[in-house]
Amino acid sequence: MVFSAAHLATGVPFTWDERRAARVGVMPREGGGVRWFELAPHLVGHTLNAYERTADSLVVDVVRHPPGMDLRDIGASRPTLDRWTVDLAAQDVTGEPVARVHLPVRVPLGLHGNWVPGGAPGAPEAPGAPGAPGAPGAPGASAGM
Repeated sequence: MVFSAAHLATGVPFTWDERRAARVGVMPREGGGVRWFELAPHLVGHTLNAYERTADSLVVDVVRHPPGMDLRDIGASRPTLDRWTVDLAAQDVTGEPVARVHLPVRVPLGLHGNWVPGGAPGAPEAPGAPGAPGAPGAPGASAGM
């Protein structure tokens, strides 16, 4: 995802550039230079948690959107909650999804979807499925959202 002056009039001046990799920067707590790690193209919407597993290994939990998503239609994206391991010694980042993110409607500022662990008993399979958080008739569902 890169800034694009050509997209300013759309209200969302960002677009995909498949020629560029995504990058993760790691900065020491005590300061110093940032170490950069390249990844396959995607967009991280939020970093949720990060901690040191060992002196040479970090764990980072992120909301990752797939390549090519359009910020003008964020509700069409199917992001995942990913847990990444950053291996500082091997200069490598690995990870996999640990949950999918269900965004049933356009997300207003300050409200961020529902987490549905993959394979959880009773977890809905599709947005708006009976029993899905926010689905009509579900506990806590509200009209006018």
